[in-house]
Amino acid sequence: AYMSQGAVHVDGFGRWRYWHKAGMVVRAGKFTVTVAVPKAWRSRAAITWGNRLGIVNSLRFSGCGTAPLVSEWNAYAGGFYLRAPSACVPLVFRVGHRSTTVRFGIGRHCS
Repeated sequence: AYMSQGAVHVDGFGRWRYWHKAGMVVRAGKFTVTVAVPKAWRSRAAITWGNRLGIVNSLRFSGCGTAPLVSEWNAYAGGFYLRAPSACVPLVFRVGHRSTTVRFGIGRHCS
């Protein structure tokens, strides 16, 4: 994913001097989605999605299983905290035994 606008400078978040707002949408269902910043990136990037979660390096979206159709989605506000105004941030998404890494180009293209 490429987001042409870089992160904005913020004060009051310690080492996290830059913020990039990005929504997260997760398909509703009886499963849990884990999103994590790889260990090698945890000094450069952190994430947050949902209410009052704080700045973290991993989080879980737990499925409630109440959606009658697989086409229903849950949306979460949040985004990325960075130490630099732009980055190509890898996030690891895991559902059950399957995982994949998605790179988010914030203010720059990922190569």
